[in-house]
Amino acid sequence: MKMHLFRPRINDDLMTSRLYCDQTFYSAFKKDLKRAQNEVLIESPFMAMKRTSDMLPVLKTLISKGVNVRINTRNPKHHEAAFEGQAWRAINALRDVGVDVKFYDDYRHRKLAAIDRTVL
Repeated sequence: MKMHLFRPRINDDLMTSRLYCDQTFYSAFKKDLKRAQNEVLIESPFMAMKRTSDMLPVLKTLISKGVNVRINTRNPKHHEAAFEGQAWRAINALRDVGVDVKFYDDYRHRKLAAIDRTVL
C-alpha cells in the first residue's frame, strides 16, 4: 500500500502567523472559514449551543456552496450530565444543516481546524 503524505500548498498569506485571544480568535476564524472552497475539518471535544449558534450561519453557507464540513468531537455520553443535553442539541443543529459530525469515545482535549488542507 502506498502512503500519501499531507503536503499543504504554500501560500504567501500563510507564511505569517498571528496570535489570537478569546476576544479576537472567532472573528478571524470565521474569516478563514468563509474562504474555504473544498473542505473544513474541525476537532473539538466539547459542543456548546452558544458557540454552535454563532458558527452555524457560516457553516450552513459553506455547505450550500458544496464545501464538505466535518466535526470530530467527544461522544456526548462522556460529558458531565449537565453538559450532555447541550452537546446533543448542538450536534443535532449541526447535522440539520449538513455538517458531518463524528464521535470518538477516547477523545483527547485537542482543538484544531484544517481548511482546504492549507490553513491550520
